[in-house]
Amino acid sequence: MRWLRAEWLLAIAFLLTVGHGIDWVLSDQYPFGDDNSAHFAAAMHVADVLKAGETNFWWHPSNMGVPLFAAYQPLPMLSMGAILALLGDVVPAASLFKLSILLVWALMPAAWYLGARWYGLPRAFCIVLGLLTLTVHDPYSIGFGVRSSTVRGLYTQHVGMLWLPLFVGTFARLLDGRETSALPASVLFTLTTMSHLWVGMYAVLMGGTLALSKPRELLSRARPLAEARRLEVLHRVACLARALRRQHAGRRL
Repeated sequence: MRWLRAEWLLAIAFLLTVGHGIDWVLSDQYPFGDDNSAHFAAAMHVADVLKAGETNFWWHPSNMGVPLFAAYQPLPMLSMGAILALLGDVVPAASLFKLSILLVWALMPAAWYLGARWYGLPRAFCIVLGLLTLTVHDPYSIGFGVRSSTVRGLYTQHVGMLWLPLFVGTFARLLDGRETSALPASVLFTLTTMSHLWVGMYAVLMGGTLALSKPRELLSRARPLAEARRLEVLHRVACLARALRRQHAGRRL
């Protein structure tokens, strides 16, 4: 029942956020915010490249050119470009882009609630923490706050801040032994870092601090990984030696 109450509060927050912003999504206004215009233009460029059946994601209008596939925030840009390529002829591209902004903020309370719960914090605290994500002010423009979206347009940083608490919570579960596989934490770390490199740096700092605060748990989890790594190295050395022997035999023939 406690989870049910939390679930209802988060669902109401989601619906209120979507209901508050849906008129803006459906309007003719273009995405506001300083950087949103650049992110929208880059996503449109990716959509055009995909529609043409090409894979050259070189973005020439920015500075002296930027390789979008290797930029510091490739995931939101490339995924949004793919969505625009698929649905841009049916739904206005600007509306799709604005909808992605709105959905990120509508999902933010649930993401921070789940991440905090996985970390092990009390339920009531996690609910308040999740709901506060819709009200906080972002004076340092790190991409965490509705105002940073509406004024500064920190689109990709917002996406990274959506994944960040989920990674931290999953990594805490991994260290505590509540999670047996490292795959979920690895996937969430990848999503965080590929959304924005700065947010990925926050994830590294948080994960490193968490690991150093639990040295026993870290060592207990690191031993099986180290053993697996040792076996992998031995396997690769054996494969390399086999390849060298074949090459040497070929030269003798």
